[in-house]
Amino acid sequence: MSADGSLMLPVLIDVLNLSTGASVRYCRIPGLVGPREAVIAAHAQSLGDWNTWEYRERYGDLLEYGRDVVACGDWCAFLWGAVP
Repeated sequence: MSADGSLMLPVLIDVLNLSTGASVRYCRIPGLVGPREAVIAAHAQSLGDWNTWEYRERYGDLLEYGRDVVACGDWCAFLWGAVP
């Protein structure tokens, strides 16, 4: 809940595999998980790597950026985390 007592809904990040059309969703956690981390996680997990604490070191150099998107391998997400 927020400070005023209203319910806060999670913000989800949709990540799409551009080769297969598969999609996964990650919950945005400000300062920890955003679109960059989500595409890295999708890529790593598609390879069977679940060691999340090593993702940035292992896959961070694979990130590619477009005007509004970030990609890692075949996985892509809008930098703002949602489909416009």
